[in-house]
Amino acid sequence: MLDIGPGAGAAVVMTPESMGGTEIEIRRAGEAWRGTHMAVRPRYGTEETRYVAIFGSLPQGSYEFRLRGGCAAGPALTLQVEEGGVALAHWPVTDSGMRSR
Repeated sequence: MLDIGPGAGAAVVMTPESMGGTEIEIRRAGEAWRGTHMAVRPRYGTEETRYVAIFGSLPQGSYEFRLRGGCAAGPALTLQVEEGGVALAHWPVTDSGMRSR
């Protein structure tokens, strides 16, 4: 269940199965990385299992994501979160199935 509505939205980052158990770090665009993160977990559906990190109750704004402990050179993904909405993104992958950052 997501806590969204006036003043808060959410971000859902879908990943390949190979990222199950890894942690994705989040920050507001332009701010310092503070270590805020969520684990990639399997979400079981009636027909398939998807691997996602869910970031709920976020103030509206632009957010950046990277693998926890990743390179400080930059984020792997940027996403706009709207008040009362759920922003959905797919993690960018390399040939190995995981982002190299």
